Amino acid sequence: MNQSPVYIPPTPRYGIQKQDLMTSAKDRFAGVSWVELMQDQKPEDLLQDYDNYEVYEETKIYSKRPYLANFKNKLQNYQNYLIIMQTELGDQYYVASKRIPSEMDSLAEFCPCFNCSSFVLNPFKYIWCSHCVKCIKSGSSEYISSAKNLKLKFEQLKKNPIKRNYLIEKWLEFPFAKRIEYGVIIVFAVFILQWIY
Repeated sequence: MNQSPVYIPPTPRYGIQKQDLMTSAKDRFAGVSWVELMQDQKPEDLLQDYDNYEVYEETKIYSKRPYLANFKNKLQNYQNYLIIMQTELGDQYYVASKRIPSEMDSLAEFCPCFNCSSFVLNPFKYIWCSHCVKCIKSGSSEYISSAKNLKLKFEQLKKNPIKRNYLIEKWLEFPFAKRIEYGVIIVFAVFILQWIY
């Protein structure tokens, strides 16, 4: 019988020792989650928020350090999390890869371009490239800095909101239907006053 030159460790015969796993989980995973799996649920239903997952293997080496991977057709940073699913038959262990948000993700809502602000069904959204509409996804530092400036202005407005007029505040306290009624009455009164004079 020929043996391969690469050493392949034997698969464990016994179940995973929970105490050993919990002590080493701090060094090997970014976090641990316990989830209760109901009878009518599948593990895939509970793991759909993660970009990638696999069954935990004792013989595999896991690290909590961030790494680059191409799970969703784009090279992004990920970290491994241990997911423990508690069932009636026992615990099931999974390793899930969670994407680490980047700076571009936080700036995406402040992108001033036409493509990002348009509705999905708008056909004009798909005509122009991201560089032509000055999108931050083009990677240009000029567009990214403008999105950063918009984000800073938004954060400053949240800290120091603009004080409105007292009459406007009282007007906004009315229910929407009452505002419409009063608005129609005011417009009608102005129209009659202009007609009389």
